[in-house]
Amino acid sequence: MKVKLVTTNIGGGAGRAAYRLHDGLRAIDVDSTVLVKKGGNSDKGVIQLERPTKTRIRRLQERLTRAVQRYSSPQVAFGKNCQTFSSPNALWNESWKHTLGDADVINLHWISWFIDIPSFAQLSHTTPVVWTLHDMNAFTGGCHYNGTCERFQQACGSCPELTPNGPRDMSADSFEVKCKAYAKFKGNLTIVTPSRWLGECVERSALLGDCHRHVIPYGIDTETFRPVSGLRDALGIPPESKVALFIANGIGTYRKGGDLFQAALGMLDVPNLHVVVAGHGKFSEPIENATVHYLGDVSSSSLLAAVYSTADFTVIPSRQDNLPNTVIESIACGTPVVAFDVGGLPDMVRPGLTGWLAEDLSAESLATAISSAIELPQGRYQQQCRDVAIAEYPLELQAQRYKELFSNLIHDHRPQG
Repeated sequence: MKVKLVTTNIGGGAGRAAYRLHDGLRAIDVDSTVLVKKGGNSDKGVIQLERPTKTRIRRLQERLTRAVQRYSSPQVAFGKNCQTFSSPNALWNESWKHTLGDADVINLHWISWFIDIPSFAQLSHTTPVVWTLHDMNAFTGGCHYNGTCERFQQACGSCPELTPNGPRDMSADSFEVKCKAYAKFKGNLTIVTPSRWLGECVERSALLGDCHRHVIPYGIDTETFRPVSGLRDALGIPPESKVALFIANGIGTYRKGGDLFQAALGMLDVPNLHVVVAGHGKFSEPIENATVHYLGDVSSSSLLAAVYSTADFTVIPSRQDNLPNTVIESIACGTPVVAFDVGGLPDMVRPGLTGWLAEDLSAESLATAISSAIELPQGRYQQQCRDVAIAEYPLELQAQRYKELFSNLIHDHRPQG
């Protein structure tokens, strides 16, 4: 079985998840290759696709188009909930058809700014396509998370995240492009979501609601992510102190809820509270009632395991999220999680077992949940967190589920006779 996974890169949460799946598939003898826009590594089976060739005329056309858009159209501003807004269109190299053409299955992942969806849809009649969704962009007019907007259930337009907006704004155009492209798949598109919540969103969507759907959670190497010696000594944290961990790609990203965590910390009165922060950025204001340790970006899996093992609990204050890698990594290291009851987080954060869910989306409710975590004796949830990770989120289980899905699709797609 030859599988081609396609993702913009192998960085970020979605990219790491795709690469981990690739590793898992190779471990069970699936011929897997990852195709990326940048960051190739042939030794690891990650191939960077050639950039589209630009003739001099094409370069001039693109430059002219950008100039027209810049000077004749109002500048588009995005709302604070809109971390990313992307188009279904991208530069497309016809040679990619040959690169993808020998696959038995094509598995799309996060492909924004990389794969031109209308062009790619032309391939759909020859090869089964599985699209693993890491957010909502595949079935919206451009946003990757919808906030409170439900327009994706009918048709996008008058997008609340765009200024200016209107019935024929950028979101309406993108929605229409996707609608026409998806029609070309003619039923040969299978959707996989890591969380039940995202699967339910797909079911309600106008664009992908008719597709076959499967829920397959992310998997993780539970031998790498396990309880290990933490970094308390290295960070100068006394053994008796309580330690909260906050980890996110963008500390200041509105959707990730760093502001809610910061506000919740201000409501606590806990002696010797330490907060370890991993990721890009810092809190907008100093934290007066806790000692904060900024680690910056941590890319090494073994070092991440040590970071999780340093904390008594991890706080994931996202306003909206799918199935964050950080939650699975944390519980695999035996560290319970505090989160809001939103998106896919309840799939993994189970009160009394793997963590605490704040009752409502507010700093006050988050502070209450954090207080409960602080009161718990150190290590009380460690083994049960670890047991859940090993039983439900091992990489080999995820890979086996995908292999079974791929095999069934190949069998169904093969001409009978």
